[in-house]
Amino acid sequence: MPLTRTVTFRHKVNGVLADADSVVLADPNGIYGVKQERADAVVVAAGTAMQRDSEGVYSYTFTEPPGSSSASTYTASILYVYEGVTRYLDRFITTSAALSLSSQKKFQRVCGQGDDDDIGWNLLAAADWIERETNHAITATSRTRSLTCWPGGRDVLLWPIPLIEVSAVTYLDDNGSVQAVDPADYRLDNVTKPGRFRFASTFASPTLGESANPINVTYRAGYDDPADAPPTLLAAVRILASTLFENREATAPVALSVVPVGVQRLLDLHRFPRLEGD
Repeated sequence: MPLTRTVTFRHKVNGVLADADSVVLADPNGIYGVKQERADAVVVAAGTAMQRDSEGVYSYTFTEPPGSSSASTYTASILYVYEGVTRYLDRFITTSAALSLSSQKKFQRVCGQGDDDDIGWNLLAAADWIERETNHAITATSRTRSLTCWPGGRDVLLWPIPLIEVSAVTYLDDNGSVQAVDPADYRLDNVTKPGRFRFASTFASPTLGESANPINVTYRAGYDDPADAPPTLLAAVRILASTLFENREATAPVALSVVPVGVQRLLDLHRFPRLEGD
C-alpha cells in the first residue's frame, strides 16, 4: 500500500493563528511544490493549493512515488501571501526516525502539536548549523558547484561530506548553448573526504562561452537515510535543536554552564576544515 506524507503549515500573526490570503506549494522558481531529494523529482506540482484545516492551519497530503525507500527525504516549498506580501518557506520531510519530528518530540519530552512548527524549524537550523561547522551534511540534497574555467588535471572538491554521486556536468559553449559532458570523460572519487572528481586525461576541453561561471557540476551529497550518519552528529543535532527550543531568546536572566560533553565536543570529532577556494 502506498505511503502518504503530510505537509503542515501554521500561519501566525503576533503569535496567534490567523488565516493567510493564500497558501500554495511552490518554490520561488515555480519548478516544484514538493520534490524528492534523492531522485530530484517533482512529487507535487508548483501552484498546488494547500487545504485550510482551521484558522491559520493548512495541510496537504501526498502519496510517495512507487519505489521510494523507507527513508526518503522531501522538500516542500510553501508560498503564502498575507496582506499583499508574498513569502516562501521550506519544510523538510524525512521518513527516517533519525531526524523525524516525532522522535525529536520524544527526545524533548514534548506532547501535543502546538510546538511542532518550532521544533521542526529547530531541527532544520541545527542540521544547517552543524553542516557549516563540520562540512558534513546530515541529509542528502542536490547541489551545484560552478567553475570559471576547465580545471585541467586538478581535482575538483565537492562539499559537503559525504559525496554520493555526480548527476551531471554541463558547460556553456562558444555558441551560447548548454552542453553536457559525457560521464566517461570524468572520474569520481566518493571515498576520499571530501569527495572529488577530475576530468580524464583524454578529455579535450571545449571552448567556453562568455559567462562568469560557464561550467556547472550538479551532484548529491549527504546521507540518503540520516540514520546512516555518525551517531555523534545525530546526537549533536538533537541536543542543539532541544537547546534552541528551551532558550528562545538571545539573552538569559541567569548564567548558564556548558555541558562538558556537549555539542562542541561532539562536533570536534567530525570537523573537516575547508580552505578558501576549495
